[in-house]
Amino acid sequence: MGNAARLMIAGFLTVFGGTGVYANCTNSTAIWSNEGQGVRHIVYGTDGINYGSNIYFEEWRGSQLAWRARGSVTCSNGASTCYGMVRNASGLTGDDETTDVVLETIDADSDGLADWVIFAGLGQKLYYTNGADVNWFNGFQPGNQERVLLPNIYKFLSCRKDKAVQEADTMVEVPEVEIVGAMYAIPAFCARYKTSGSLTPNDLTQDGVWYLDNTKYVGSEFGCKIVSKTETQLNLSCEGEGEHYDTSQNYSMDGLIMRVGDVNLYPCKR
Repeated sequence: MGNAARLMIAGFLTVFGGTGVYANCTNSTAIWSNEGQGVRHIVYGTDGINYGSNIYFEEWRGSQLAWRARGSVTCSNGASTCYGMVRNASGLTGDDETTDVVLETIDADSDGLADWVIFAGLGQKLYYTNGADVNWFNGFQPGNQERVLLPNIYKFLSCRKDKAVQEADTMVEVPEVEIVGAMYAIPAFCARYKTSGSLTPNDLTQDGVWYLDNTKYVGSEFGCKIVSKTETQLNLSCEGEGEHYDTSQNYSMDGLIMRVGDVNLYPCKR
């Protein structure tokens, strides 16, 4: 993994911290995710990303599973260097039916649970083997000449309630981000939220700010943690468009309307 990727991950950890709040979670039952543009990619396994595990990559569009790819984990000498082996759509057999990359993990708070999982160069290598071999669900279909490419980097999301992973058509329950305290939102986002309960609606085309609660400030292309606030200002630590940045926004209350910058946000409950 290059220095740029390590610096990006270090920035994310500064904002979102490690996995310490999940005291009963282990790598065996963990789910890691990569999210953007209304799509969530996840990876999990029969024994997490440990040696000998069968691993599953999924793409979720809103609340629906679009596709699932499969692979496995192996390690040289059982431990030293581990590899993710993902079934590709090349049509080849034997060793060539999988695309193999080095598998790395980062345990930021040394609690034994990986905060980050990195499949080094996976998306790039899959491009040259016709993409991942996937099963499609819920009526979704590949586009013309579409290669399914998987993200290289995933951050810890949550844990499955049961270690057992069933194949076939069963789906892992992937928890949504939770609202903390009162939510204020633009009307278009609130309408989608009341209908679907999703905080990452893939059919909302409106750019800019979406919503705010007691801990976060979120828009179509950014997500910010509220680090501190005064009576008139929010101090934010943000991720967006591949960059980490710190910023601030003026805010005020006018009755039930919260104004952040030049945007009016309204109380929103599902």
